[in-house]
Amino acid sequence: MPPQTNIVKKVSLILLLSAAGIVLRSIEIPIVPGVMSFTFGMIVPILAGYLMGIAGGACVGVVVGTYAAMFSQENQLIPFIGNICLGIFAGIGAVAGNKLQKKTLEDMVKLIIPSVGGGMLPTLGIAILTVPPIIAFISSLLDLLNAFLAAVVALTIEKIVPKYLSETAK
Repeated sequence: MPPQTNIVKKVSLILLLSAAGIVLRSIEIPIVPGVMSFTFGMIVPILAGYLMGIAGGACVGVVVGTYAAMFSQENQLIPFIGNICLGIFAGIGAVAGNKLQKKTLEDMVKLIIPSVGGGMLPTLGIAILTVPPIIAFISSLLDLLNAFLAAVVALTIEKIVPKYLSETAK
């Protein structure tokens, strides 16, 4: 396949996932009413990181994060930086997980790395500058849970997605 065709497929997949992330960002399920809700838009940067690695995850994270920051009721930096980190750390988790011999360990790495790196750390790092440390820590734990749930859904989708799609994305 000519290199230009592969680039077109990658860009098309980035655009498709970015559009899906924007649409899914508006769908939420309350976990703790008024405090935390599961946002389906978090799934997409993680899925992009799993399928296309760090660069693809970061690109989709920028688009979804920008949209999330524009309509967020919280500090706009948290959804912006958080979505970018979700894509980056999912890509890191995919690369690290693929080097492991056992499938169970691979899946655990793919779940934990984006949850901590994309869910907990951005929220803790930004919130600690604006709220008391205990509130920042609790908020970061809630985002860790939210990112973990999104990673579980994204990993399930990745296993269902036809192999030719993930091979095209690399």
